Amino acid sequence: MLSQIGILLTLFASLTIAISIIQKRNEDRALLSLSLLSVSIILLDKTIPNLIDNMIVKNSFVQFFFIPLLSILCGRFFNKEKKFTIPMILATILAITTASMHIINTPSKIEQSKIDDSNAIFYSLWQEYMPVYVKIIPKEKYDRPFGSLSGNIKLLREEFSPERRGIRVRAKKGGETIRLNIFYFPGWTVNIKESKIPIRIDDSGRMIAVIPEGVHFIKVFLSDTKIEKAAHIISYIALIFLFFIYIFKERFFLI
Repeated sequence: MLSQIGILLTLFASLTIAISIIQKRNEDRALLSLSLLSVSIILLDKTIPNLIDNMIVKNSFVQFFFIPLLSILCGRFFNKEKKFTIPMILATILAITTASMHIINTPSKIEQSKIDDSNAIFYSLWQEYMPVYVKIIPKEKYDRPFGSLSGNIKLLREEFSPERRGIRVRAKKGGETIRLNIFYFPGWTVNIKESKIPIRIDDSGRMIAVIPEGVHFIKVFLSDTKIEKAAHIISYIALIFLFFIYIFKERFFLI
């Protein structure tokens, strides 16, 4: 929560700086400052786990990057005299929003959501490409997010999203070994009280973890692998370099 407040305060300060720059008729640099700020926040979120835990806040920062960038590009082609900067930004926001709503509400996705069992999103163990860790394909379907190997555990609550799944359980005396009904893929992590717990993979490709005695909220989330983090960093560096070339092309590059 504190990290989100700090990020929002930083964004507010950046907006204030951008407005002051706009008042001096330097819109491109103001929009660029917002883009670079969003890039830095996205990069921090990729390198620091759970920096931005709210998906809506995370998507907002991504939009704060793309909207100024598209506004600059559109302005170069359609607003060369810079008389319609604010309408250009609003038009870009409207275009992105309209496109997003069209993608989300396509008839195929609506029909698919009516047909699919809601649990299939959570467990996702059938009719898909199998990871290399799957040596034996499970024949049975599961109606629970986990399987207790000894029966000494009780499910209290469950929640899920495309990138994060969580269950609150009560393990009886002596702890419990559970098998999560999710195929393992590099990046899946199991946490209890923000501490990573060790997991192993069985022949069916599912994750097995030892849960200590008591009531615990088990958070299972998919994080970036080292290769993905390196790819993000390379992409951001390349993007910032391209911005640098664009802004200082006449001074340093004679383009």
